[in-house]
Amino acid sequence: MILSAIDTLNPDQFFRNMTFAYKPESQPLEYDQRKFDWIFRNMDYTQWHTTDRSGMLWLAGPPECHIHKASSHIVEESKKKSFVLHFFCSTAAKKKSIEKVFVHTLLHQIICNLPPLERKSTITLFFRALVNAIPSAVFSPNYERGVTSWYNEEDPPDITVKNALVNLVPEYHWDALKVVLDTGEKQELSIIVDRLDDAERQTTGFTKKISEFIAHLQERFSKVKVLLTSTSYSQADIAEILGGMSYTYIEYDKERKVGLHL
Repeated sequence: MILSAIDTLNPDQFFRNMTFAYKPESQPLEYDQRKFDWIFRNMDYTQWHTTDRSGMLWLAGPPECHIHKASSHIVEESKKKSFVLHFFCSTAAKKKSIEKVFVHTLLHQIICNLPPLERKSTITLFFRALVNAIPSAVFSPNYERGVTSWYNEEDPPDITVKNALVNLVPEYHWDALKVVLDTGEKQELSIIVDRLDDAERQTTGFTKKISEFIAHLQERFSKVKVLLTSTSYSQADIAEILGGMSYTYIEYDKERKVGLHL
């Protein structure tokens, strides 16, 4: 059966069948040029960063403000306090399925943070949840052929795993990631997702999926600190996307623009 394919794979073999998005290389921020004062000297950012409570912060600014550099810096700073999951949409915008890339990237970060002896069991948990989401009728002899053309009992395990990861719909991947997070230690968590509009241009509804995923985490972890960034979206759009979730919004140069219209 398809689940047995994972038993013979080690973590490295499993990861070779996945696609990841990596964080841009961190570089020292140029505080002396005041380029990022709109973030790091903002009282709302300071409160979000230093508070010992859950909180969500959304930063929005044009491409020329290089918001990804600030996000990269915040990832490294957050690692000093808690476990951090991060995704930079700009590095994954050309991938075939950005939803799967998101799930695989976060799963990779979770597993790499585990002791070596726990990694295989977590991979097995993810893959089992992924495959268990497939309706049992799919494997019936009377089921329409073509739907399961990616699965062949005679394939070697690595091919079976690869085909499952590639062909199963994104919803199954989201659900399997939630199973992994639900089962693990309920430690404090930070999640940072940069340049959401880059992903939204490729897959409509991606930002909404992220907000639903965050809501799921908030129900299961004692403290979740969230940073989201974008180069567009109005505050009204953000409020609609987040569906009543509490958040703080900082827009690039907003105070100066408001002042110009006085």
